[in-house]
Parts: sequence; C-alpha cells; structure tokens
Amino acid sequence: MRIISWVLLALLMILVLLGGFESLFVAYFSDPSSDILVGTTTLDSLSLDKSVETALRGRRATAAGYALGWACLMLFVILGPYRRGAVWAWWAILCSVVIVGAAALLRILTLGITQGAIPGGVILLVAIPALAAYGFLRNRIDALAAEVALTAENLLQDIHTTPQLQMSFSAPEIEP
Repeated sequence: MRIISWVLLALLMILVLLGGFESLFVAYFSDPSSDILVGTTTLDSLSLDKSVETALRGRRATAAGYALGWACLMLFVILGPYRRGAVWAWWAILCSVVIVGAAALLRILTLGITQGAIPGGVILLVAIPALAAYGFLRNRIDALAAEVALTAENLLQDIHTTPQLQMSFSAPEIEP
C-alpha cells in the first residue's frame, strides 16, 4: 500500500505541474480571447484597460508559479523522505494538501463560483485517502514489528534465565 500511496501522490503532483504550466502559458502567451475568467467570460470580452488586463494576467502567472513551486516541493518530499517512510513527511504532505484543497474549495462558499475549485477537490479526494491508507498501514506494521520484537525479547530472556541441567561426570571409584 505504501507504493500505491506515493505513486498516487506523485501522479497527482505531476498533474498539478502540468496544470501550472498550462496556466502559465495562458498568462504569458495566449490570446486574451482564450483566457476564460468565469464561466464563458473571457478577458478580451470585458474591454478592460490594458493595465488591468496585464494585472489580471500577472495574477494568473503568480498563481501558476506558486502551483509549480508547491508541486515541485511536494514531488521532492514524496519521492524522497515520504517514500522511505519518514513520519514528518507524512504530516507535511497532509498539512499542505489540506490547506491547498481547503483554500481552493473555499471559493465555492465565499465567492459562489466553482471554477478553480475542482482541482482542489480532486487533490483532497486523491491525497487524503492515499495518506490515510498509508498512515493506517504504517501504524499496523509498526505495531506488529513492536509485538514481534517484544516476543523475541521475552523468548531470549526465558532462554537465558532457564536453569540448565548440570551433569557431573566423575571417574568411577576403583576399589583396591
């Protein structure tokens, strides 16, 4: 299950990387008519001042940059310490995923729009079960390992404290 967990998380972060690159491309290189802001409203259809349009595209680029940076950092943690079983990495990934997912889903409650919330929901739907399964199994494996170690220790202690049979060999007495 540990392999499935880190593979799912790594694939999820690769998707975040791809989405970040796509958003970065839209911000810097796409035509404003293809930059969909909300629903079907494009940046071009708003007839905004050029400086406002540039600012909106800059905000998209900044958000894409943060997504790319987060995904890279997560990939390093997932492919390194998390894959090797470091407990702190599990907690770091869980905290990071919950914050990113909750911030993305909060837009539904506060702004009433779903655009951009779906990736946050997908992150939560994939990452939380993968982390939970890994955490559960890691705890079970640790408990079993502790039980085996305790049993082995008790067996070794019993072997060392068991009185051993003492046999005495003496030469038979010869009568003169």
